[in-house]
Amino acid sequence: FYALDIMTGEKVWSFEAKGRVYTPPVIADGTVFVGSDDGNIHSLDAETGRQKWRFRVGGLPHATVAVSNSTVFVASHTGFVYAIDAETGRDKWRFQTKKDLASSPAIADGKVYFGGTDSILNVVDAQTGQTEWVFRPVP
Repeated sequence: FYALDIMTGEKVWSFEAKGRVYTPPVIADGTVFVGSDDGNIHSLDAETGRQKWRFRVGGLPHATVAVSNSTVFVASHTGFVYAIDAETGRDKWRFQTKKDLASSPAIADGKVYFGGTDSILNVVDAQTGQTEWVFRPVP
């Protein structure tokens, strides 16, 4: 994974994850958040590339993370959505679905929206991970 100077195209720093990086990075408050196919989300200092923390999601994080209010939200291929403290890398809460998650969570009005391969839309409270509502399409 590389950070390049936007004006010159020269390499500023690089970071070697143990797996391939498929998802676009998200930059928030001077930190780069990116998932790799070794099953980890990496938090990197945007200026230096130094790893701040790594969080194991236990599956492939194929979707881009979402960041809101100092929390990183991650959807995992194993059906979990994780809320991770952006500063410490500690698990705040996790929510398990019955199917794989391959799309990015969306954050709005204090809620996290995410859908799985079963076409069910789940909406949970961003602070607690408690279910707000669920939409199940008619077969």
